[in-house]
Amino acid sequence: LLVVDDEAIQREMLHGILTRCGYEVDVAENGARALERLEAKDYDLVLSDQRMPALDGIELLRQVRARRPDLPVVLMTAYGSVSSAVEAMKQGAADYLSKPFEKDELLVVLDKVLHQRRLEDENKRMLKELQAKNEMLEKNSRHLAEMYETAHQFVDNVSHEFRTPLTVIKEFTSLLHDGLAGEVKAEQ
Repeated sequence: LLVVDDEAIQREMLHGILTRCGYEVDVAENGARALERLEAKDYDLVLSDQRMPALDGIELLRQVRARRPDLPVVLMTAYGSVSSAVEAMKQGAADYLSKPFEKDELLVVLDKVLHQRRLEDENKRMLKELQAKNEMLEKNSRHLAEMYETAHQFVDNVSHEFRTPLTVIKEFTSLLHDGLAGEVKAEQ
């Protein structure tokens, strides 16, 4: 996880809580530093303060979404309002926390967002597998169609070759039967 907050106390508190809960956590003191860290390392989630100098949480969210649209961002703010939460969600935030929040509230939100990301990753993986299997089935279907066509041509050719001598024998037998073939000698 990447925790982004301009307040050192808040960063360290979140780092400690999340590390004790088993998360691997890096911190950034501002949006610009967060973008540098995102270029250097893959993260599963960004937890960012909304109000920061220079590059605020909303702008960080926009830039993260532009670079890594699949990376969830959770915004936090001490200035929580319905309109700021709505704006964050419109910009693509995975969730929103109003400070102060309880440890359990934080963990529930992170667990929910990370679970959603795992489901999305699993769906993408399964879709790729299905596409690969579909391509293989299409290839096999084309191959079977080619084999069917070859077999059909073979049967047509063989049946024609068998049909011609059989037709001659049938016609000759019919002539013999009707007595129109004349006398048949043993040499024939």
